[in-house]
Amino acid sequence: MLSVGTDQRAELSDAPTPENSSASDPFAANDDILTEILMRLPVRSLFRLKSVSKRWNLLISNDPHFSARLNPDPCSVSALFLHYTDSRFQTGLQFIPLCNEKTLRSLTHDDSLFRSLTHFPGLSDSDTTMILNACHGLLLCWHYDNVEDKYRYHVLNPTTKKLTALPDHPYRDGHVIEGLWLAHDPSRSPHYKVVSVRTKVSASPDRPYVNDCHYQIEIYSSETGSWKASGEAFSSDDGTDTLFGGGVYWNGAVNWLSNRADSLYFNLDEERLGTMPMLPVPEGKWWYDKEVMHYGESRRHLHLVEIFSPTTRFNVYEMERDYSGWFVKFRVDLAGVATSFPEMTQTRGNWYCSYSVLSLVRGESDEESFLVLQLADKLVRYNLADGAFMTVYEVPSQRGGDGEDLRFSRGGAHPYIESYSCV
Repeated sequence: MLSVGTDQRAELSDAPTPENSSASDPFAANDDILTEILMRLPVRSLFRLKSVSKRWNLLISNDPHFSARLNPDPCSVSALFLHYTDSRFQTGLQFIPLCNEKTLRSLTHDDSLFRSLTHFPGLSDSDTTMILNACHGLLLCWHYDNVEDKYRYHVLNPTTKKLTALPDHPYRDGHVIEGLWLAHDPSRSPHYKVVSVRTKVSASPDRPYVNDCHYQIEIYSSETGSWKASGEAFSSDDGTDTLFGGGVYWNGAVNWLSNRADSLYFNLDEERLGTMPMLPVPEGKWWYDKEVMHYGESRRHLHLVEIFSPTTRFNVYEMERDYSGWFVKFRVDLAGVATSFPEMTQTRGNWYCSYSVLSLVRGESDEESFLVLQLADKLVRYNLADGAFMTVYEVPSQRGGDGEDLRFSRGGAHPYIESYSCV
């Protein structure tokens, strides 16, 4: 459950002492030397040193270039944030490590920080807070503000516990916000952007009983702190769910996923729309037979897993960077997992199969890459190179309903990457 944190160290870090004089600070005139020294300290020490002076606090907390240098691997996923599918199960946000405790501490440097990663100062203790998407260590959240009696969007850094509220969109009569997507790559820029799609539906003047949908893309930039419209509004005969499903930041663009035809992507540098081809539907099947088991980015690769019937064998596809097509990256056979956990082949409670792919995590090599599988009562880490698997989480019993139901939605699984990016 998301709530206001009470971590004593966090309170200390937010209360710097009065500015020291230059005589007492030997590094006052040279941020480069101070940065080199601070970069060599463990993260726990950095949080405490924020209280030395206002200048040290600003350098550690708010300098985007310092934050970028503090992230040697901005693609290393060590855990997942998960939302439950409904209130029959537990509510709130779950944080699930994907490796053993010793390794996880070496990744996060401080186990007490790890334990409080779902507590964000500045957000009330409310089950109405939801992660919309994650991008290289930052989270885009949707939160109900009890004081203002409205929903607000926030960009959060769970590692540093910093957050910022996005300014409201300029009001446009009759428009509905269809979705927001976070775009952040610390290797390209210390700043982030948020892409928004607005829709206005109106009766078609030429076609009775048909509505025209007009779409407007808008961009928020953390560098300017404001929204701007990108290009002119455009229309389409396809529904919003067809055009703007999913939404993953990859290759400098937000990439949506269509069920029926080619998908759209929006290149942020050029502010232009493009099309991405989709996999062909197998002979004898229809697009509505398709179950998208996974669509996401990891270590700057875009992946797609589709099935058309209950199976434990499938391919993991990867998109070419020039959008020329998909190729088979991994061939998966879960027969060994099904032998150990036969309940995953039962179809009751899920038309396709009683398991799902929550995440695909690419390692620095293919041998280190793995899937996170959801079974009815556990999460399983499956190595894509050799098929080895291990249970990483035992799912608590539900409060009612079918014991074979899956607890977490695929769209509610978001990777945690240790990050010190500024928000």
